[in-house]
Amino acid sequence: MTENRIRIDLKRAIKGGEERTLTTLRMLISAIQEKERKKRYLLSDKEALLTEEEIGEAVFSEIKKREEAIREFEKGKRMDLVDKEKEEMAILKQYLPEQMPEEELIIIIKKAIQETGAQNPKDAGRVMAKVMLVVKGRVAGAVVRDLVSQFLSR
Repeated sequence: MTENRIRIDLKRAIKGGEERTLTTLRMLISAIQEKERKKRYLLSDKEALLTEEEIGEAVFSEIKKREEAIREFEKGKRMDLVDKEKEEMAILKQYLPEQMPEEELIIIIKKAIQETGAQNPKDAGRVMAKVMLVVKGRVAGAVVRDLVSQFLSR
């Protein structure tokens, strides 16, 4: 569904002359196609398609690239480029899968902390690995990292 929606919106952007949306969606489609090529190569299956979760991961990845670029452009005081990246992020966020409610995420994190026996921030990696297996594609890694850090710093 998501990939079809992206392609439909791309056609709409072409017809509407929406340059920022057009370039952003082209980059997203390119990222999705690259991820699909890698999957096909790894599975030796020419017909392998991405799942909705994997497409969501590609969208998350593209958003993360924009976040990193924004930080760098802010350091360089290039507010024109910061604005461009923020516009692209807003476009990309429309294609994220439905996000997991924070309450549900907190329950998963607490369970992972208990199962791994984590007690301090040094154990965050083990907790993160366990949590990301469950929530990947539905929550940004940075959100999980921040919550895990909060719980392990208490």
